[in-house]
Amino acid sequence: MYKFNKIFFAFILACITIAPTLLYADTTETAHRGFIAFINKILNQDGKTDSTKKMKFGIICGPHYSSDTKFGIGFNVVGEYFVKRDGKTSMSNLTIFGDITTTKYFNAGIRGNNFFKEDRVRIDYKAMFDAFPSKFWGLGYSNNDNDKIESKYRRLKIGSNIDLFFSTIPNLYIGPHLEHIFIRAKEFEDETLISGRRKIIRPFGLGFSICWDSRDFLLNPQKGTYAKISFTSYYEHNHKSYYKINTTVNYFTPIWKDGVLGFDFNLETNWGRTPWLLYSELGGSYKMRGYYEGRYRDRNAYCITAELRQKVYRRHGVVAWAGMGTVWGIDNFNIKNTLPNWGVGYRFELIKKINIRLDFGFGKNGQHAIIFQIAEAF
Repeated sequence: MYKFNKIFFAFILACITIAPTLLYADTTETAHRGFIAFINKILNQDGKTDSTKKMKFGIICGPHYSSDTKFGIGFNVVGEYFVKRDGKTSMSNLTIFGDITTTKYFNAGIRGNNFFKEDRVRIDYKAMFDAFPSKFWGLGYSNNDNDKIESKYRRLKIGSNIDLFFSTIPNLYIGPHLEHIFIRAKEFEDETLISGRRKIIRPFGLGFSICWDSRDFLLNPQKGTYAKISFTSYYEHNHKSYYKINTTVNYFTPIWKDGVLGFDFNLETNWGRTPWLLYSELGGSYKMRGYYEGRYRDRNAYCITAELRQKVYRRHGVVAWAGMGTVWGIDNFNIKNTLPNWGVGYRFELIKKINIRLDFGFGKNGQHAIIFQIAEAF
């Protein structure tokens, strides 16, 4: 198992090493025109890319701030390409990312979606490494909502997952889901918060997914519906199996000129002897922006968000969202435990239809977060 983790981590590092090679193809003019002139060109172009190129990509690299991980420096390389350019096959995409911060947070990986001939076969994948000194409020809503028991621990996570989809009906995909995760938790300030539960897990996940996807563009949809249900059974040596069901529904519709209304619904349920390190979580950069990542943690969770996206001028835009959600399992489901969520954000079109986002999210009792990412939250 440890040999597998070393191989996997080497793969992640290789992905990061490849990134500068990808960048070199379109940025050699920097040496001839100077860095300032190159940046000026990037900021003043219209966001379009050369359609004759086999691959189009954009890069952002520099300092950032997040209320969860504080100051840091990171990079994202976003690429678009056609496996087959026949007018019937959707554009594929990949993102290579890396980040390191002053709180000793480190994150690196690759994710993407590959479409093959006439979208009959599709592969969605992600591989990542994550080392994070995290705050911790225990398990269950009653603990999570108690500021007085805030504690800390360190988490190391290595994970990979892949969905292999087959389609015989347009927009409908069905196929197997594979997953591997290694998580180690250590250096607890208050270990009583996990009540003697395991601090290391190494499960393999096997399951299947059903997906309906009619979105016009995966990374920044203007219209369409995305609905996916995944069932995963996890297996570990010397431990009983446990199970997870993930349900995601997104809907997008234009409402006026350059304005799009999007809806996001997520439901995650676990049963069997699921380790606490795989419990459902709310908060972070994607679900319930405004709450600390993983503060609210239990066997089950749901959240729903409505977001208005408005392009303002050329490559600049703004968003506003509102939503709610909660966790339950250790504590029974209670409508009174619903967590509110709202926020606003700024968008800059890095390359055509792919945005850099700066989000300011807010939650219960003054909880808040600042998020800087590439591509939309959903």
